[in-house]
Amino acid sequence: MKLKLDIGLDNLLLAFNIVKGNLYPVNKIINKNELYNILNVYEFNGNTYSLPYLFFIDYPLSADYVECFYMGNKAFVIEVESCFTIDKADVAIKMFGTSNPDHPGVSTLLSAGGYVISGYVKDFDFSLINIPYTQLDCTPAVVFQSRNPPHKAHEIILAKHAPNILYTTPFSTTKSTDYPFSKKLLTYEKLKEIYGVSLYVSTLPRVFAGPREALQNCLIFQNLGAKQFLMGRGKNCVGNFYRDDEPFKLCIDFYLQQKILIEPVWHDTIYSEQIELKATNIKVEYIDKEITPPEELMSGYISSILLNND
Repeated sequence: MKLKLDIGLDNLLLAFNIVKGNLYPVNKIINKNELYNILNVYEFNGNTYSLPYLFFIDYPLSADYVECFYMGNKAFVIEVESCFTIDKADVAIKMFGTSNPDHPGVSTLLSAGGYVISGYVKDFDFSLINIPYTQLDCTPAVVFQSRNPPHKAHEIILAKHAPNILYTTPFSTTKSTDYPFSKKLLTYEKLKEIYGVSLYVSTLPRVFAGPREALQNCLIFQNLGAKQFLMGRGKNCVGNFYRDDEPFKLCIDFYLQQKILIEPVWHDTIYSEQIELKATNIKVEYIDKEITPPEELMSGYISSILLNND
C-alpha cells in the first residue's frame, strides 16, 4: 500500500543528508529503539552518534511506502519500517537537557507532529536541492563553522589556516533575528575570494542541542575527511541552557577515548590575542542601526555587504 505525503523543507533536507551519507553511520530514518539508543548511549549500531533527527507526521499510518512531495514535486519514497509515538518531554530532556519550551529546540520538538515514521529513503530527486556549496571541491584538513557573517576574530582564524580550511555555515535560519542566508553567503564568498578557503553549506537544521549537537558536528565533518574542528565558546548553545565550555568538553572527551577521529580544537588555542566578540552583538549594536562597525570588530568589506540593502 502506498500513501502520498506533503513534506516541508526540514524533512526534504533530512532525506537529502541521509542519501548523501552525511549522517554516517545512520543510513535511514531512525526508529524508536535507535532513537533511545542514540539518546542514552550515544551510539547507532555500535558506532558513535549523538543527535537523532526524526521524521514527524500528523497522523498514524500503516502504509508500506510513502511517496513524499515537496512543493508539488515528488521528492523521494520512504520504505516504511514503523510508525510510533514518543514522550516528547522525555526526549527533550535527554536531547537538550531541558523540557523548557523557551529553548528553541524544545519548542520545535513540542510543536512537531504527533507521530514519527522510520524507514529507508528511496528514489531521491536531487534536482530539488538548489543550495550552493553542498558538494566539497577538496578534502579539508581543518573545519571552522559559524552561523553568522564573519567578524575580525573569524578572519584571524581563517588567515592562519588558509587555504587548507573549510569554512562552513548552516543553510537554515535558526532565529528570527538571523541574517538572511543569501546575505550571509555573500560575506563568506568574499572571504573565499580573499583567502582562498573552501566553503560548505550544511543543510541540517540547527536545534541548539549544545554539547550533543557539537559532537554531531564533529561526526559530520569527520565524514567529510577533516582532521580538526575549530570550536569557539558556546558551540551550538542558546540562552543560559548550557555552559560555554560544555560542547568542547564533551567532544574532547570522545576524542580522547578514540570514539571520534576528528580533533576538537578550543578557540583559545586558535589565536593568541583573544578578541571577545559576538557576531550577534555586532548586528544589534551596529548593523541593525545602519552603523558601520569599527574596523577592529569587522572588516569594512564585510560590513559594507551587510549594510547594503540591495
